[in-house]
Amino acid sequence: EVPADVLAGVAKAEMAADPSSRELRFRAAIALERTGRFDASVKIFSALIADEPDHAPALNYLGYMQIERGAEVEQGLALVRRALLIDPNNGAYVDSLGWGLYRLGRFAEASAVLERASRLLPSDSTVLEHLGDAWLALGARDRARDAYRRALALGPDGTGDLAAKLAGLSGTS
Repeated sequence: EVPADVLAGVAKAEMAADPSSRELRFRAAIALERTGRFDASVKIFSALIADEPDHAPALNYLGYMQIERGAEVEQGLALVRRALLIDPNNGAYVDSLGWGLYRLGRFAEASAVLERASRLLPSDSTVLEHLGDAWLALGARDRARDAYRRALALGPDGTGDLAAKLAGLSGTS
């Protein structure tokens, strides 16, 4: 796998060669975000959305970034909802909506939305972790445990967060 900083440099170089390319702009914004250059990423995503207001992947990605950072959750949700109007059955977008609701403390709504996301993307460990977090916030420890186990079974947990969450639930109901 190519390191994110190398990818960012390549994407920026490609974008300079063809600044009108939607795909290259999108890839450059992702690479910048993954290398911690949040403001530069936001700038590219915002310009891409200004040029193409119905670019659902950019709407969702920027929305999820804002939700994840926690300071602009409502703004992020608005972008995600726009993406969902364009592609209502995209599991990643549904997950972003659920995660935004979770971040706002709307756990019952979040769990319902994240259940749908998990049906759309049954092999996505992030979706399952989000679902587990929502169930845990609602006090449904068995359901949370099940979601975390399913997420861990999909492959290695890069940060160890899932294993720690699951260990925190062991032996409890």
